[in-house]
Amino acid sequence: MPLSMTGLGGGATSLFRGGAGGSGGWEILMSTTVKGNHGNNQPEFAYTGNNNFRSATESGTGANNRTGIGDGTGLYSAFFNKTGITKIALASDHTGGAGLNPTTNFSKYIVYDLVSATTKTMYNIILDLDTYNINNSSWAGNDSLYGANSVENFVAGNYHSGTMSANSGHYLDNTQNQTPTKFVIWGVNRDSDNDTQVLCAYYGNLQSGKADSWRGSSPRETFWSYWGNDWHSNTTSQTISRSSQTQPGICGSGSGVSSNPIYLLAS
Repeated sequence: MPLSMTGLGGGATSLFRGGAGGSGGWEILMSTTVKGNHGNNQPEFAYTGNNNFRSATESGTGANNRTGIGDGTGLYSAFFNKTGITKIALASDHTGGAGLNPTTNFSKYIVYDLVSATTKTMYNIILDLDTYNINNSSWAGNDSLYGANSVENFVAGNYHSGTMSANSGHYLDNTQNQTPTKFVIWGVNRDSDNDTQVLCAYYGNLQSGKADSWRGSSPRETFWSYWGNDWHSNTTSQTISRSSQTQPGICGSGSGVSSNPIYLLAS
């Protein structure tokens, strides 16, 4: 669960299948294309924006049948099973062979080192934060909270969950044409009246520069994200299991953006 409000604290077409569960090597968390191709309240993405998110399962989302390259868009088994994650990557154009290492098995990639290892699965991290929002008074618009780097808590302002450690040079954010050097698991933009994104690769920071536009179909200074919403009025009703303004997928630019899938990887 979050810290206190002070914030101090498959298919037969697969080219490769990673093993499910545990920490281990690189595995796929999800596969998307561009935003707009994947609507909210879709079972394969755990019904973002809907109360069904809270009871999503590996089998119910079809993630149990998605573990390797070519298994289709949506969440993958590792989203519900993998713990001990220390690196996150976005990668596309798999080069073949038995591997999911972004820097050796994909021609386009960006890798982020997390500030600490996860102790829970990605689904459970997000679910626990959603539970906190539902069961506590709204903290929308409060720019003094969550001022620390974290992977299992909210982050805001000049803080993040991970920073870029490797990059093929193909991916750019959607408004500044800059490399998305930061990654956040659940971030809150303090600029203007506050917006939020979950699992987001972005440029800049969450203090200023994004105005009232870190939401919608093209959240500012963003390359890719899983879910987002306005965060201006009530965090109990604007959380991931209640409503949504941002669908999963790419909104950025660069030579790596096409109709080909982009994979969110974890190691």
